[in-house]
This record gives sequence, structure tokens and C-alpha cells, in this order.
Amino acid sequence: MALGKRINRVIKANINSAIGYDKLEGAASVGAGALGGAGAHAVIGNVGLAAKGTAIGLYAPHFVVAGAVVGAAAYGASKICK
Repeated sequence: MALGKRINRVIKANINSAIGYDKLEGAASVGAGALGGAGAHAVIGNVGLAAKGTAIGLYAPHFVVAGAVVGAAAYGASKICK
């Protein structure tokens, strides 16, 4: 195994143990965020964004992914603030 890979594993293990990374809690946060995004889409519906002659549509998958990102960010913020 290359030295760089070993160093990377050691650093990752130290960071994970220092902040108390928990895979189950992280997955639950991402899942809850995704459900929240799906719920927001159910309430709001499809959205369109337009600017200077171009437009895009935001549909259910976009809301779900945005919710998952917010859930992951909330999990990371909760770990940093402890």
C-alpha cells in the first residue's frame, strides 16, 4: 500500500473519531432531509426559474436532492457545534 493512502486512512480515522462521526445518524439526517424535500415539493409543486432569456424547471428530484444536501449540512453543523 502506498504511503499516501496510509496517511489518508490515518487522517480520515482521526477526523472521524475526533468529531464522533456516526454513519447511522448521518444517514438518518440525509434521509430526513430528503423526505423534507419531497414534502416541500408536495406542498409547493413544480417551480420554474428564468433569467435573461433562459429558464429551467425544478421538479421532485431537485427538491429531494436539495433536501438531502440540507440534511447533510445540518448533520455536519451539529457535529461541529458539539
